[in-house]
Amino acid sequence: MYYFNDLRTERVITEKHVPCPVKGCSVQVQRQKKIFQRLEPFKCQKHDIYISPSTFEYENFESNLLWKSPEDLDLLERIFAEKRESRMARERSEDAVTWNVFRYLEKSGLLKDYLDSISRSGNEDARIIYWSFDAMTGGVYEPLIRARGEFGEIANRGSEPDLIIETEGNIYFIEAKLDSGNKTRPSKPDDRKKYETGGSNWFAEVFKSGVDFDKVANKESFYELMRFWLLGTWIANQQLN
Repeated sequence: MYYFNDLRTERVITEKHVPCPVKGCSVQVQRQKKIFQRLEPFKCQKHDIYISPSTFEYENFESNLLWKSPEDLDLLERIFAEKRESRMARERSEDAVTWNVFRYLEKSGLLKDYLDSISRSGNEDARIIYWSFDAMTGGVYEPLIRARGEFGEIANRGSEPDLIIETEGNIYFIEAKLDSGNKTRPSKPDDRKKYETGGSNWFAEVFKSGVDFDKVANKESFYELMRFWLLGTWIANQQLN
């Protein structure tokens, strides 16, 4: 992994060429445009990275990981079989941040302290589910499957939190961000699925009176957070009550 101090603070990019971002490297690659591509003309052979004007990607995603024991990689392989997409090899990958931070907390026995810093609820044992993959069952976290169905989500396009952490008294949904914001809108603004009617009108239970789908998802642009709050609280109500 290349750390902050390994990289140039600025690069001179021309219409045709982009320099390698690693300090001291003289390699210049062809400038790629629009869609990021992992092709040889865009690769620094010396540092095994594909380069664009704004970012770079490792040849092997393992180079972007801090935790990659055989046990770690076996778990990731099982996760990738269920996960819809992964950009873990990308320089500013939120997937890599999720793994590097929370796998450390999990393996170091610090997950309970982290959760206590959020909720101060005196959590006991915590079970962590990365990208909806439940290692205990070898598939998608079953309560999430039920919640997706309850609120009308399509299976292969349903809500997928970066992390679900289950304790005896709480369900945590965590969405990791690096340099992107929380504001998102639906690709189809009028497609409400069953968000307002599912779960016996659960939306009305967890949102203030007068707040509707259009206000939260379209006007305020909190579509993703709305879905996670809706599904997460419904799961917690089902699991913990």
